[in-house]
Amino acid sequence: MESNPSLVWSIVNNTCPQCRKVNIFSHSAFSSRFLEVKEHCDNCQARLIPEPGFYYGAMYFIYGLQVAIIVVVLTILNIFLPDPRWYYYAITSTLLILLTATVCARLSRSMMLHFFGGLQYKG
Repeated sequence: MESNPSLVWSIVNNTCPQCRKVNIFSHSAFSSRFLEVKEHCDNCQARLIPEPGFYYGAMYFIYGLQVAIIVVVLTILNIFLPDPRWYYYAITSTLLILLTATVCARLSRSMMLHFFGGLQYKG
């Protein structure tokens, strides 16, 4: 008998919230259409776009993820540098947010779908 992966694994790997096997995104993270979500899961036919405008709520998740990045940067700089200047914080945080923007955007959509999308079938 095959067991389903955990919820956290499913969110991080951007898989369907129901079957947890198929990627919810139709394109690679390196594509210009990296945020495009499939209409239905290829495996279980669960609706991945529950309603029009559903993923606008993901902006709250991405905001939280980026605030977490800033807090981690501030903490690490305060631990390893005796008296960091304000621009160390600004430059490091900005670079990390820009480097992780794609990952955070996809992760926020996955979190939105898993927490608020429900399990809806096509039909």
